[in-house]
Amino acid sequence: MAVNYVLAADAAVVLGYKGTNEAVVKGLNKLSLPGAERTVLSFEEFRNEFSREFTGAGKYNEITGGGQYVLGDTDGQDALRDGWMTRKVYTGAELMCFLDMENFFTTDLANDPSSGIQVASVASGEAGKNDAYPFTFKLVPNGRLAIYSAHLTEDATPTLAFVTSGGTKITDSTNRLVTAGFKEGMTLLIIGSTSNDGVAALIGTVAAGEMALTVKVGTLAAETGIENMELHGGRF
Repeated sequence: MAVNYVLAADAAVVLGYKGTNEAVVKGLNKLSLPGAERTVLSFEEFRNEFSREFTGAGKYNEITGGGQYVLGDTDGQDALRDGWMTRKVYTGAELMCFLDMENFFTTDLANDPSSGIQVASVASGEAGKNDAYPFTFKLVPNGRLAIYSAHLTEDATPTLAFVTSGGTKITDSTNRLVTAGFKEGMTLLIIGSTSNDGVAALIGTVAAGEMALTVKVGTLAAETGIENMELHGGRF
């Protein structure tokens, strides 16, 4: 099996993906991935030389990033400051951190409907006469995140359909679902549909032209895909 390293040259933080104020945060040249850890509980006992340790509650690590401060980046760096000021909770396409030009991480609403991301800090440090001012930020996950690595974009001639009769599912007349990387157990993110962007679902069995869904948030509407609609599947 080939090792699938991810190079960071095309990483980005995008606010309002596919919205009217979509913005890539300018000046960014550092970004961390989401991680997780559990508290380690240590117990000592008489007649036992070594403590026993067990894992307790878990949490996601903070996500950090930074680069150069860009004056007047209204929809990017300035918008992060606005999010910090208002304690805005970002979900789904509102804040997506891209690992490269295709794969990204954001909230996992299907497994954790109350999950979100908040801006914990936006800071700038000192600069010398041959430097640019640095810019750093910290994002705090409010709950579960997912890294989305399966992707499918609808063509000008629709081939995708959301189906609610005979089970809740998505069909594809061109049989691309398996080759696009969708797998059982992934969480599904829908962007750019007519009625289903607010739906969060878990993917069940996947065949080339059909995948079953278990809807966790919202109600799936029966409809055909529209040009440039996107389906994304991910897991942590």
